[in-house]
Amino acid sequence: MNRIKYIAVFVLLTLLPGFFSCHHPGQRKQTAQEAPKALHKAVANIIYGVNVDSLLVKKGTVQRNQHLSDILLKHGVKYGVIDYIARHTKTIFNVRQIRKGHHYVVICKRDSLETPVWFAYEISPS
Repeated sequence: MNRIKYIAVFVLLTLLPGFFSCHHPGQRKQTAQEAPKALHKAVANIIYGVNVDSLLVKKGTVQRNQHLSDILLKHGVKYGVIDYIARHTKTIFNVRQIRKGHHYVVICKRDSLETPVWFAYEISPS
């Protein structure tokens, strides 16, 4: 497979700790008779490896003099969380390398606050 021209940086914002837990109370396991029915469902809408069927996807382009904090503050992320993200992703991607014209995606929950859950930044502007 050819090299991909962009690298998506995924950051799970830990705003709600059990959001991605494997078992939810009251949820029952699927039986063998129900399994074939599940195969007939529509194909999931996946962006950057995240199933976004029940999430809200907000796409944008980095503007001149715009930083990670500017982007995430606009989506309701607090300074402490932004600082945590910047410090703990340095080994993957230094957020000071965010450049004008590059695309990003903020994936939010479909709630009244549109709480951000994932952030992806495309290193390649195309």
